[in-house]
Amino acid sequence: MNRLTETNLIKDPSFNGCRWNVVLAYGEATSPDRCLPGADRVHFQKLDLAVNGPAGEGASPTWFNYQTVSVKRVDYGDFHAFEITADDLEQDFSTPGPYGH
Repeated sequence: MNRLTETNLIKDPSFNGCRWNVVLAYGEATSPDRCLPGADRVHFQKLDLAVNGPAGEGASPTWFNYQTVSVKRVDYGDFHAFEITADDLEQDFSTPGPYGH
């Protein structure tokens, strides 16, 4: 669930082998799905519309890779709702980003 701010969008959240191809506005959540048991961080792309929104017609916004600081854990048959909050995120440099290098 996106619990950042009204101007932050979350795209393509993933956790432990499960990825949701969605864009979440503030307060929105993915649909339930099955993932592998184990521990992982929640990985996603974030766009702050107040800072990195489209600059003009035809411009593409820049989404940056982030992950939760905390490691989440699920076991077989568990149901968890993970909230993405501003105090539990950091940039994720483990995946290629839109940095031009």
